[in-house]
Amino acid sequence: MGFSLRQAIWLLRSNRGFTLVEAMVVVCIIGALVGFGYSGFSSLLQREKARAAATQLMGQLKEARMLAMEKHASYAVAVDADKHEYTIFRDDSNPANYVRDTYEPIIHQVDLDQDFPGVTLSVTTIPFRFDTRGMPRKSGTFMGTTFTLTLTGKTQCSFSISNVGRIDVVTCQEL
Repeated sequence: MGFSLRQAIWLLRSNRGFTLVEAMVVVCIIGALVGFGYSGFSSLLQREKARAAATQLMGQLKEARMLAMEKHASYAVAVDADKHEYTIFRDDSNPANYVRDTYEPIIHQVDLDQDFPGVTLSVTTIPFRFDTRGMPRKSGTFMGTTFTLTLTGKTQCSFSISNVGRIDVVTCQEL
């Protein structure tokens, strides 16, 4: 059951395009879908801030531990909770004093307010350092510590350093 030539020509002439109303309805539907998608995506980005901050800090601590073993030097971690920042530096003081002197090089200095707005950091044991064997120490004793980064009301991520220097994986939970 095919079309005759006359019927095919009539169909081609009668279907010339969309009306303005049809085109506007399609544009509105696409705009609504994009709007809903963007709001979901932006909230996902917000929730991932704490995970990104924790992953960055964990990587920097692993680097400090490796440098301590490689360079046979102490690398200290100092956290200023009031300013929401942390500093990782080579602690050349003898004995190590966990305070950065002007001649001691900074490896990483991160301002959480600037790099990860809304994320706060808490640590169970601070300050501490990695000794020349990559072991975390505070006042001469081996110790472990837990880092917790929180995006207020949304996400909390944490990881720990064991008393032998093992840095565990970041775990996150929704609040």
